[in-house]
Amino acid sequence: MQVILDVFSGRPNPSWELTSQEASELARRLIGLVPANRKLPEGGLGYRGLTLANPHKMAGVPVEVRVFQGIIGMWKHGHLTSYSDRNNVEDWLLELARQRGHGDLLDQLLGNNG
Repeated sequence: MQVILDVFSGRPNPSWELTSQEASELARRLIGLVPANRKLPEGGLGYRGLTLANPHKMAGVPVEVRVFQGIIGMWKHGHLTSYSDRNNVEDWLLELARQRGHGDLLDQLLGNNG
């Protein structure tokens, strides 16, 4: 499963593969989400969230997931459903990005608080 940190326009975004343990943790965090009372926001310039691509269709995880500003968007059968990020998926993925060496970039885009 690939995670894409959506931060650049016109050049490749940083990305990495989740380990099997991280993929299992992600699947755990996606269980029991509740529908959001707002749609998945669209970003402008700078940080626009994270995209999870699940080309191997790991059990329990939709083919594409987008996480941004407390909302998790999941595409299933071509239909987008928005959920509240009550299991802190975005914060967890941002911490993984920092662990993968993208901390300086995140500090520039999000401020030191991340």
